[in-house]
Amino acid sequence: MELSRLLDGVTHVFHLAAQAGVRKSWGRDFQTYSVNNIEATQALLEACLNRPIERVVYASSSSVYGDEAPIPMREDTLPRPVSPYG
Repeated sequence: MELSRLLDGVTHVFHLAAQAGVRKSWGRDFQTYSVNNIEATQALLEACLNRPIERVVYASSSSVYGDEAPIPMREDTLPRPVSPYG
């Protein structure tokens, strides 16, 4: 994807895209997961360099809190991921 063209005239980036699914972040699907989540995020952030981007908002997954997160979630809850997805 030609990210630099997509960012022309953009001042704010909301990064919500990812390949969802904790199970896909392990085993034989790990390479697909890392390309679609980790490498794609890196490419987007690098495309934002040297541009007039005022803010990048990255939405994370509740999976960062692990299996024992309090409900309702609190902003001061420490991350305790149990998978690469988290």
